Amino acid sequence: MPTGEVTVLDDVVLFLPDGSTRRGAIAFGGERILALGGSEEVCGAFARGKVHRIRLSGAMILPGLIDGHTHMMMGALSLRSVDLRGVRSREEFVRRIRLWMEENPSSHWILGGLWDDSLWGEPPHRGWVDDLTGDRPLFLIRHDMHSALANSRALELAGIGAETPDPDGGRIVRDPESGHPTGLLLERAMELVQRHIPAPDDEERAGLLHRALRKAASLGLTAVQDIALDWKEVSAYRTAMEVEGVGLHVHLRVPMEALDAYKASLDEPWPERLIPAGLKAWTDGSLGSATAWLHEPYVGTQDRGVPWIQDPKSFKEGVLRAASLEIPISLHAIGDAAIDYCLDCFRTCIEEGIGSAPLRIEHFQHPSEEALLRVDHPRLIVSMQPVHLRTDARLAEERLGPWRARLSYPLRSLMDRRCTVVFGSDWPVADLNPFLGIYTAVTRQEKEGREGWIPLERIDVPQALAAYTRNAAHAAGLRDVTGELRPGLRADLTVIDQDITAVSPEEIPRTSVLMTVVGGKIVYEGF
Repeated sequence: MPTGEVTVLDDVVLFLPDGSTRRGAIAFGGERILALGGSEEVCGAFARGKVHRIRLSGAMILPGLIDGHTHMMMGALSLRSVDLRGVRSREEFVRRIRLWMEENPSSHWILGGLWDDSLWGEPPHRGWVDDLTGDRPLFLIRHDMHSALANSRALELAGIGAETPDPDGGRIVRDPESGHPTGLLLERAMELVQRHIPAPDDEERAGLLHRALRKAASLGLTAVQDIALDWKEVSAYRTAMEVEGVGLHVHLRVPMEALDAYKASLDEPWPERLIPAGLKAWTDGSLGSATAWLHEPYVGTQDRGVPWIQDPKSFKEGVLRAASLEIPISLHAIGDAAIDYCLDCFRTCIEEGIGSAPLRIEHFQHPSEEALLRVDHPRLIVSMQPVHLRTDARLAEERLGPWRARLSYPLRSLMDRRCTVVFGSDWPVADLNPFLGIYTAVTRQEKEGREGWIPLERIDVPQALAAYTRNAAHAAGLRDVTGELRPGLRADLTVIDQDITAVSPEEIPRTSVLMTVVGGKIVYEGF
C-alpha cells in the first residue's frame, strides 16, 4: 500500500491503451497511476488507506492530452493585443483597431492581429489604417504568422520605402504602379519591422506566459511541445515555471540558429517541468499567405512561394550537425517542395546513420506522392494540426488545384506509415482547444460549406486521441513515462464530461474539461 493520500476517480469511462473503453475507476497517488479497472476492484484495493474518492458518473478519463505544436509566448502576448480573428470586412477590421486604441490610449505600438483576408477577399493595405493610427506604429500579423500589415509609421521606423530591397526569405508587397509598399510584409520581411518593436521585460513575459499555461490546463492539456521564436523565451519560461500552481510540462524547442547556446544549456539545470526538446527551423511559409514552397506554381501565377532557405547546402549541414550531436530537430514544411527538401535532409541522417534522435516535420500539409512513401520510417515524426484544415480546404483547391489538393492533410495515409503522427494546434495561429482538433480529424469538416473534405483521409476518435497522447509522448521520448492509462506511468490525466468515442462527432467540440491532473496533482478543476 503506497503512503500518502490516494485519489480514486470512480464510475468513469476509461480510455485504454488499445483504443477501447471500459467503465470503472482509476486510482493515483504520489506522481503515479496506481490502479485502474472495475470500481469494486479498485476501490476495494485502497479501502483501508487514506483515500479521496470522487464519483464522476458519465465522465471519461483520458491519458493527459499533449499539444504537439504551440507558440505559447506568442499566444501569451496575444492575450493583451488587438484581436482580429473572425473579421469579415474592411469596416470591421478598422472598427476593432479603433476600439482597441480607445481602450489602450497609452500603448505606443498597436500590435496583435490574427486576421484572415480569405474571409473578406483582399489583403489589407496601410491606407486602411493610416488616418486612424497617425503617429502610432501598427504591426498586425496574419493568423498563419507568415505575413503582416504595417502602417506608414511602422514602415518609416523600419526604413522601408520604394527602393528597399526584399530581404532573403521575405518579400515587401508593392503597389504595381507606384512601387511603394502596400504595408503587407511576407515572411522575413516582417523582421524589418519586428526588430523595432520594444520587447516586454522578462517579468511581464513570465506573467503573460503563466496566464497562457493556465489557459492550456483549463482545456485539458497536461503538456505542450512548444516552439520558441527566439532564445530569450527560455529566460521567461524559467521565471514562469517557478510560479506556484503552474503544473504543465513544457517541451521547448528553440531556433536552430541557437544551437550552440542550446547545447551549452544542457550542462545547466532546467526547471523540473521545462524540458529542452531540441531545435526548430523554417523552410517555407504558409498556404494562406501564398508563401508555402511548391514544386509547381500556384494556380494562375508563376509564383512558387517563398523558400526560407537561401543556401541549401549550408542549411543541410546545420541539420546534420545537430543530428550528429543527438539533438532532436524539427523542420517547418508546408508546401510539397519544402517537405521533399526536409525529407532529403532527414533521409541522409537515416541512411548514413547520423545520430538517433527524432527527426520531425512540422505541418506536412501539402506533400507530394513521393513524400508519403519516403516518410515511412520509425525515426520520422510528422506533427500536424488538423484544425488548420477547416480554413485550408478551399484555399488548397483554389491555389493548388484539385489534383494537387487531393493529397492535402493525409491523416489516414500517414497513420498507415511507420512514422509517428502527432497532433497539435499551432496556437495562437489556431484554437488551442484539442477537442476541436479531434473533431476536425474525425470529420474533416470545413469551417463553412461542404462536409467531409477528402473523406478517405478521415480517422476515428481513438486514432485522433492516440496522436494527442501516446504518439505525442513517444515523440518526446516518454514512451514508458506517460501517454497511456497504465499502472506505474505518471498520473497525467484529462477528465472530461462525456465519452467522446460514443457521441456523435458534432458533440466533440462541446466537450467540457472537469479536471486536469499532472504528475498526480490537480492543476485545474472545472466542476
